[in-house]
Amino acid sequence: LGQVPVYTCDEGEMILSNSIARYVSKNFGMMGSTTWEEAVHDMVQETCIELFDEVLRKVYIWKLFKRTPEPENSAQLLAEVKEKALKSMNYIRNVAEKRGKKFIVSDEIGLADIWLFTTMEFVRTAIPDIMEITPWVKGFVEKFTSDDRVQKYIADRPKSPMGI
Repeated sequence: LGQVPVYTCDEGEMILSNSIARYVSKNFGMMGSTTWEEAVHDMVQETCIELFDEVLRKVYIWKLFKRTPEPENSAQLLAEVKEKALKSMNYIRNVAEKRGKKFIVSDEIGLADIWLFTTMEFVRTAIPDIMEITPWVKGFVEKFTSDDRVQKYIADRPKSPMGI
């Protein structure tokens, strides 16, 4: 299809970032140990994708990419996006609280946690206080970013044009 990213392994080549993320996560034990846990990871991922898409459509098109002028109702659009973010965060919080683990699905960082954190990083341009939007979110961010591997990754990764 002429797309990037492309993941190459012994089994072949794979495209589409979400497929690659799920494949790699399964191979590294980051999708849970049951099909239910895997489905919970997928559910959180889809929730994050919906928020990501809404921010992209309603805000980033004018605020970051400058493809269109700032709309007259930009404050309303930002408020709508923040409301969607709050609903998404509360939904994910409910999922996590029902599970009763350190992270969303388990006591170890998994794909759902990575998706949530990276989505919040992406959304931060539209909602600067997203990392503290609720006490649960703030606690999640503190736990997630206290992991040595996450700290190293954040410190070493190149800056992207989206501020991530």
